[in-house]
Amino acid sequence: MRAQSAIGGLILAALAMTAEAAEDRLTPLLRFVPPAALAGPQDAVSFVDLAAVRSVLADQVSPTAMETWSEADRALATLMRATNLPPMLADYAQNDGASGFAGMEAHLGFGWDDVERAIGFGTPPATTLVLAGTPRVTDAAAIGEALAAGGFAVEEREGHPFWWRLSDNASDLASRDPSHPLRGAIGGSARAGILSEAFVAAGNWAAIDAVLAQDAAAGTSPDLAALAHALNQPVAEEGVLLQAYLIPGAVDLAPGAELAGRTDLDDEALAALRERLLSGEGSGVPRYRAVAFGDRQEGDRAVAVVALLYDSEEAAQAAAEAIPAAMAALQSTATSRPYTELLPYAVAAQVVHAGGGGRHLALITFSTELAPVEGGPLTVSPAPYRRLIDMLYRRDLGFLAPAH
Repeated sequence: MRAQSAIGGLILAALAMTAEAAEDRLTPLLRFVPPAALAGPQDAVSFVDLAAVRSVLADQVSPTAMETWSEADRALATLMRATNLPPMLADYAQNDGASGFAGMEAHLGFGWDDVERAIGFGTPPATTLVLAGTPRVTDAAAIGEALAAGGFAVEEREGHPFWWRLSDNASDLASRDPSHPLRGAIGGSARAGILSEAFVAAGNWAAIDAVLAQDAAAGTSPDLAALAHALNQPVAEEGVLLQAYLIPGAVDLAPGAELAGRTDLDDEALAALRERLLSGEGSGVPRYRAVAFGDRQEGDRAVAVVALLYDSEEAAQAAAEAIPAAMAALQSTATSRPYTELLPYAVAAQVVHAGGGGRHLALITFSTELAPVEGGPLTVSPAPYRRLIDMLYRRDLGFLAPAH
C-alpha cells in the first residue's frame, strides 16, 4: 500500500517491500561476495543482467533495423545499454566486442549468449568475476577442455575443479591474447572454476578462497540484500533490473576532486566552494550507510534508481525530501549547470522498508521514455543510468553529498 503526497512537483511515496516487485535476479549472486571484498569505503559490486538487456533490446529495436544488424552489431547494442559491466568482463568486452565475442566460445567452452547474469567485486589484483547463465556456463567437461587447450592446469579446491595459469598476480606479455576473457589483454594470471551453478574467476588464489568460504557459509550481507531488494522495486509498473552498482561501505559522495579543473573561479572563490561542498551545506541529506545505483526498464521507460540505506525511517524520509530540493537548488561543480538541467528526467522519491534489521532506504528515481531504435546499434540509449554513473565517477553528485 502506498501513501503519496506532492512535494514541489515530485512524488514522495512510502511503501513496504511486497510481492509486487519483479523477480530478483541480483540477490542470488550476492551470496558469492565475501566480506573482505567490501572492507574499503570505495569497494563496490557491479551487476548486469545480460539476458534482460537482450530482451529489452528485442522489444525496443524495430524489426527493420534488427534485420540489418550483424552479430557484432547486436553485441555492440548490448554494450550500449549495459554500460557498467563488471571490471573483468568490461575489459574483455572492450577488446573482443567487435568480433561478436567469438573469443569466449573458443577459450572458455561457452559463448557470450550463454552468459545471462554477472557480478564483479574486489580491487586489483583480487578482482573477481561470477557468471551465471545456461547450463553451458557450468559444463565442467567443456570448460576444462577449452582451458586445458589454452595451457591451463587443473586442481581440486574445496571439492570444486579449478583451472589456473601463472603464479598469483603474475603476467606474461608474450602470452597476451585480447580475445581471452580471463585477463587475456595483459596476459595475466587467472583462476577459474565452477561452484553453486556459477562460473567464478579471479587473478589469484586468495580471491578464489574467499569466494569458496563465502559460498560455503551460504550467507549474504544484509546491507547488500537490502540494496538489491530496493533496486527491484517497481517505480510506475512492473519491469526488470538491467544493471546495478552497489557501494556497501560508508562512501562519501561529496564533490571535490573535479574542482582542480575549474578555471572560471579565482583561488578564494574555489576555496570557498570546496569548503561549502565538503561541509555538505545546501544538501541537507543525512549521512547514509550504503548507496546503490540501478538501471530498470519499465515498459517503454528507462528508470535509473539511487538507493540510500539508513537505520531509521525518519532519516530515510528526511533524505527523500532533501534530495529533490537539493537538485533544484544546487549546481554541478564540474559544469556550473543546475542538476535539474543535467538530469532532465521525471524525478520521484520513495521511502522503502527493507524488512528485518530496521533497514530503510530513500529511493530517488529518474525516468524517461525511450523511443524505438530505428538506426544502428550506436543509437541505443543508455540514459539516464549512464548519466548518473558518469557523474559518480566524476564525483559530481553534490545533491547526494551527506551533511557532515
